[in-house]
Formats: sequence, C-alpha cells, structure tokens
Amino acid sequence: MLVNNAGIQRRVKFRDDVAGWAERTQEIAINFEAPIHLSALFLPQLIGKRAATIVNVSSGLAFLPVTFAPVYAATKAGLHSFTIALRADLRDTSVSVIEIVPPMVDTGLGGTGIHAEGVSVDIFVEAVIERIAAGEVEIGYGMSDTLRTADRQELTMIMAKI
Repeated sequence: MLVNNAGIQRRVKFRDDVAGWAERTQEIAINFEAPIHLSALFLPQLIGKRAATIVNVSSGLAFLPVTFAPVYAATKAGLHSFTIALRADLRDTSVSVIEIVPPMVDTGLGGTGIHAEGVSVDIFVEAVIERIAAGEVEIGYGMSDTLRTADRQELTMIMAKI
C-alpha cells in the first residue's frame, strides 16, 4: 500500500502573495508532484502484488477554489483529477486507488490552531476506515462530502458565504 498524505497550505490570497517562486513551487511539489512521483516509483512493485492499494489524500478544497489558499486548492484539485485518471487506468489490475477527501481536520496544517474548530483526527480516521471497509473509493466527511458531491450552483453559493 502506498499512502500519499502530505500537504503544505500557504494561507495567502494570490494577489497579496509576495513570496518568492521557490516557496510557491514547494507547495506545488509537496501537494501535487510528490504523490504523482511516488505513484510512478511504486506502481511497478504494486502491480506485481495479488492486491495492492494507492491512497491519495486530497482535500475538500479540491472542490472549492477558495481565495485564502488558492495554490493549495489548485494542487488538491489536480491530485483529485490524477486520482480519477489513475483509478481508471488501473481498473484491470490488482491495484485499487482510493481518494480520501478530508474536511477541516484539527491538525497543524497551515499553522498551529488554524484548524482547531475542525473535526478531531480520531473521529475522522474512524469514519474513513469504516468507509474503506465498505468498499468506497472516494471518501469525504462532513463538509468535504458536501463539497465533493455538490453541483456548480451549490459550490457558487458556498463560495459566496466565505
């Protein structure tokens, strides 16, 4: 099993971002390039197994292009798209591809205390494990389930509130 679970979330509006390109590319590399690179490196070994899984952790923000973290949201949207394509590409192999789509979870992502009002890690992980056991391949929780299943009109209404 390969679990691609890494993320940098730079919380800055793009128009106000004065960071150098190296800082921006680090966010892109960690969130988007690394899961693709690791999948490419591990896939030959995984395909040789009787059963194997690649798990990509994206974000509810993959479905909601927020202004407070636009590069993060874009990288997670790219990872979501890659995950769908990879799942289709591997459908006739022994490798399954699962996407976990977290909502705001109480972790240190983006800085200490930023996600303190998010769901606890323990509750989120328990829910995800149950849904993996049930055979789901795209798993959200709470608001991220709302975002990943919403249509454009619903997403526009949600964006107008933030």
